Amino acid sequence: MKLFYLDEIGEKNFDIFDFKTWESQSLPLGNGYFGVSELSSGNIERLQITDNSLANPYRKSLDLENKSRNYGVQSFCDIFLNFHHSSIKEFKRELSLDKSLLTVSYNDDDNLIKREFFASYVDHVLVGRITSTKPITFEGELKVPFVGNYCRVPGDGFSKTVIYDNDNDGVSFKGNMSYYNIDFVGEIKIKINNGTLEIRDNKFKISDSTECLIIFSCLTNYKLDESVFLIDEPTKKLKKDPYLVNKNKNIIAAAVKYDFINLYKRHLKDYRKLYSRVELSFGKEEELPTNLLLDNYKKGIYSSYLEALLFQYARYLLICSSREKGLPANLQGIWSAYDSSPWSDGYWHNINVQMNYWMVGPANLLECFIPYIKYNQAYFKKAHLLADDYIKTLYLDKYDEDGNNGWIIGTGAWPYNIEGLKTRNHS
Repeated sequence: MKLFYLDEIGEKNFDIFDFKTWESQSLPLGNGYFGVSELSSGNIERLQITDNSLANPYRKSLDLENKSRNYGVQSFCDIFLNFHHSSIKEFKRELSLDKSLLTVSYNDDDNLIKREFFASYVDHVLVGRITSTKPITFEGELKVPFVGNYCRVPGDGFSKTVIYDNDNDGVSFKGNMSYYNIDFVGEIKIKINNGTLEIRDNKFKISDSTECLIIFSCLTNYKLDESVFLIDEPTKKLKKDPYLVNKNKNIIAAAVKYDFINLYKRHLKDYRKLYSRVELSFGKEEELPTNLLLDNYKKGIYSSYLEALLFQYARYLLICSSREKGLPANLQGIWSAYDSSPWSDGYWHNINVQMNYWMVGPANLLECFIPYIKYNQAYFKKAHLLADDYIKTLYLDKYDEDGNNGWIIGTGAWPYNIEGLKTRNHS
């Protein structure tokens, strides 16, 4: 099953930085460690990366129009590929749910060009391949957004720094987000079968090539542990990792030993262990693009194939955003292009966490719930302390000195903290 779009959007230049465009037009990949949102606009390919541990705290505002007080998960980085085609035709974007493979294909002056991407859990990388029937030249850039002395409001205390580096076949960076003292690193490696590769600062150029392989990985010094929730001082929650850069380089070094085909085989074998457990069919596969199926459905022209596609798409999104060794799926799964995410991309226990995981049993994806189990185990001691404090403050006569007061978690929770009932006015 697949989502595919035969639309004119890819043949035009639209604002790939606009959040509404990102929300409505991007196609998602994910490997449980990080998420990838793909956007294609004419000659520009944008691969936006999210790691749920790269986050500032939530700052609630009673004024829903006040966008300066959300904070939370922040976009990790972007990979831009800038092509120089003169006549893009037959533009097609396709996300295969069966293969977890995203493909962009088109014709430029009788040159057939294909861009293929997947996010591998087994190798902890994003892999991309650009092929063409005739040699092409294009530029690329690895860029960290929202760097500065503050996030939304001067003096808010949420600064972000980054330093770029490069070698003869790639670009890397290391940075820090100040509030929780999060160190983060990322790196892209480039392999070409023919042509030339030039690298300068955080940019690269591939000239006269018919096949190019890119491999990306990223890490932070976040470690899911009860100390993250028990330590009150924000900058003390995480330990410094002097080997963080080397760990990421080792991930990349292991992946670049394989070619695209073998990386994809390893990815597909792992992915299908989960995805292929369920088959659902209400009839033959539709030939119409997904966007037209959706438009028709809104007009009362129903498609049973679209309904089956939606079911499998939900399974796909859960596999992408919730794998063992990663954080659980949050309000937006594992995708966020923002400097300050809607409702902070938190774990909201009034309904959103439940909605993310309702289907793990019926959809035969119980392993995808392991990240939340481990998250629960990490915050559980803090939840007991919150219950002690709540009962001691409001119901002293019922307080148990031995600590048998149960546990509490409020509506909101995040990678670095959980909310207690006291902060919700005891309602």
